[in-house]
Amino acid sequence: MKNALGSVLVSLLSIGAVAQPDSPLKLTRTIALPTVTGRLDHLAFDAPRQRLYVTAPVNNTVEVVDLPAGKALDPLPVKEPHDALLLSKPNLLYVTSGADGCVKVFDCAAERPIKTIGHLPDADNLRFDAPAGRIYVAYGDGALAMINAQTGVQTVTIPLAGHPEGFAIESLGERIFVNVPAARHIAVIQRLSREVVATWPPGTNAANFSMALDEASQRLFVACRQPPRLVVLDTKTGRRVAELETAGDVDNLFYDARRKRLYASCGEGFLECVAAPDADHYQALPRLATARGARTCLFEEVSSQLFLAVPRRENQPAEIRVFSVGP
Repeated sequence: MKNALGSVLVSLLSIGAVAQPDSPLKLTRTIALPTVTGRLDHLAFDAPRQRLYVTAPVNNTVEVVDLPAGKALDPLPVKEPHDALLLSKPNLLYVTSGADGCVKVFDCAAERPIKTIGHLPDADNLRFDAPAGRIYVAYGDGALAMINAQTGVQTVTIPLAGHPEGFAIESLGERIFVNVPAARHIAVIQRLSREVVATWPPGTNAANFSMALDEASQRLFVACRQPPRLVVLDTKTGRRVAELETAGDVDNLFYDARRKRLYASCGEGFLECVAAPDADHYQALPRLATARGARTCLFEEVSSQLFLAVPRRENQPAEIRVFSVGP
């Protein structure tokens, strides 16, 4: 009987081992950032020119990486840059400067600054509203600034209850979802009235910094740090649909609509991948070990690549790790 029970347990363990999927993320190359010190922040991708821009706030630079050549080029000088947004037409790079409290605009072809926008203290995350031709900037003690992408003029300010972190814009609807960690809620903004029309708590969790949106399935994904959790909300009602444990210190979160997966970079030293076969079911896939402090990444859907920013720490050099995204 004992042997039979042992055989059953071995069989069950074997089935579990076979059923356990591998991470779909595969490291394909690394690109050194030899002159960079301190932490790295957000990234932007220039598809036509195959260049990656990496903000390095301690270094006071935006690193320019030539992907085909696999090397860093001369950086762009920006005081305490936090986020970068690339508009391929008309080939401009927008960069938030936390120290100067503004948005710097660079001509990518000439690699030179051409404009400085606004008085925006603690300028942080950037998002582009393509249908409306607007750029939104998170800044200050609690506001979103709206910039006309054609003229570069700041037009509107939307007040919030605290400094905004990650946010997402509906492409078909009329709402903006904004993480406001200080207020422990997600603010729902109506773009036409430019007002906060609802606030949703991320359950009992706090430090909600990162966000992604599955607009087709009406699901909002919010990554919290206290405790480390991924919270899934119904965008019709704000109802909590699911909650999963993650590694600590998530700072970027992306939804891959083509493969129905989520990718998150965690400063604890992991990449998380979550399968989302439908709107109500989520499965955490095996974590991929990376490096401590590697908390920012960029998922590029067209080329099926994920770029991870790894800061210099002790024996770990600063670098970009490039991952392919499996089927």
